[in-house]
Amino acid sequence: MPCTSNIRVSVPAWAMRPYNAAKGAVVNLTRALAMDLGKKSVRVNAVCPSLTRTGMTADMMDDQELLGKFAERIPLGNRICDRLPR
Repeated sequence: MPCTSNIRVSVPAWAMRPYNAAKGAVVNLTRALAMDLGKKSVRVNAVCPSLTRTGMTADMMDDQELLGKFAERIPLGNRICDRLPR
């Protein structure tokens, strides 16, 4: 059972309190589900991606300086950003 959260669970964004809280809730729900369903051999995981192309981030995709800052925090570097659909 996969759940999707966001890297903002560990590094909250400024001025996005409801978004940060919601993503934190997803991770905590994932932990609770894993505890409850683990005894039935059901695995529960959360995926916490960084920058992902969505309607909410569309305006950010043209900002090469910002994309570079995201790439600096990704161990595989620009190879990930280069794969973002244009």
